[in-house]
Amino acid sequence: MALALIVAAGSAAAITGCREIINYESPPPPGSGQGIIWERTKGMPGEAVLSLRTDRDGNLFAGTESGRLFRTITDGDDWVRIPLPVEEGGITAILLDPTRRMFIANDIHGIFESVDNGQSWFQLNGGLGDTAVYCLAYLPSGRLVAGTGGGEIWMTGDSVPLWEKRTDLARSVTSILVRSNEEIYASTWGGGVYRFGETSQTVAPENTGLPDLFVNSLYSGWFGYIFAGTRSSGLFRGEPGQVFWQSIGGSSVSRDVIVFRATQYGELFAGTGTGIFLSLDSGVQWIKLESGIGSQEVRALAVNDAATVFAGTVDGVYRTIRLE
Repeated sequence: MALALIVAAGSAAAITGCREIINYESPPPPGSGQGIIWERTKGMPGEAVLSLRTDRDGNLFAGTESGRLFRTITDGDDWVRIPLPVEEGGITAILLDPTRRMFIANDIHGIFESVDNGQSWFQLNGGLGDTAVYCLAYLPSGRLVAGTGGGEIWMTGDSVPLWEKRTDLARSVTSILVRSNEEIYASTWGGGVYRFGETSQTVAPENTGLPDLFVNSLYSGWFGYIFAGTRSSGLFRGEPGQVFWQSIGGSSVSRDVIVFRATQYGELFAGTGTGIFLSLDSGVQWIKLESGIGSQEVRALAVNDAATVFAGTVDGVYRTIRLE
């Protein structure tokens, strides 16, 4: 089942990649307070971007709805297409582990792995019962965890790259947030949010205070809070462990929140169906950043070491320009 099929009347589709593991040991510097405008990066005409990922070497990768993968080493001044074994379905997630292996998730063909920065690929679907993979994450133990369109959570084995089913949530899994081996959260399209661990047998719903169970994404960033973006009720914030969700942002942010990303300056960005919003106070207040990007649907966000923010939209990738 393709990702684009998960659509409710009058709402955006659940389109997001998984979040990376966050290091909570070092607090971020104070907010920059700089003005921000957007500019469209060159290339990728007509490409709808579903996933973005940066690495420490200055690479930025973009996965598209048409099943194509692109890379730039110039922050988007030019893009190079990376050949893949198949180019259909959508690339819903791009993941790089600590050893620099690259994984991509495809919503038809499952998961592919490269150990040479995308020059060659092999399929990593051994044991995987559902190859409509919507999100992918890395656990501190070194295992991978994947969420599928059929609502299943899968993990790779301890010593072999074979998938084992962890649980079936019966609703399409839209994102996975990993805080530790035993604190993993999954958002679903119609079932809300669930919490589970790598080894525990308990899978607990975490929906107290959450009126909209169609959840696009989860994020934590530098803040300690967990953020949830919903289909039509805006965004919510909760404390980890025992989550009680509180609506934040009020009417200042779009009702359909698709994806989050934070910079090292403590800035929290939210991509929505009608543009990008910025918060400097952990999500309480938001302003819309319209200059250069307007009200485009934003499906993916990424941040590099220089705090440049990249937005994947239905019309390619945009990047921030910070005004002096």
